Amino acid sequence: MKKLLLVASVILAGTHNSAAQDADETDLSRYELFEDGGTIKTLAELQDMRESYESLIADGNCRTAIPAIIAFYEAAN
Repeated sequence: MKKLLLVASVILAGTHNSAAQDADETDLSRYELFEDGGTIKTLAELQDMRESYESLIADGNCRTAIPAIIAFYEAAN
């Protein structure tokens, strides 16, 4: 009886996973969509962006830093 329950649970688990994979094939929400001409930033580019807005903040140019901060976080996400 225990073997039958074990086999049944393995079969059910296997069919559940394959059904989930089939549903994900058409799910576009897992892909990041870029605007025309948009590219993925490299780690070095992100670090440069961060250093740029941090130096603006250190110099007291907080209002000037706001657009740079927003651009950084949009590119990082």
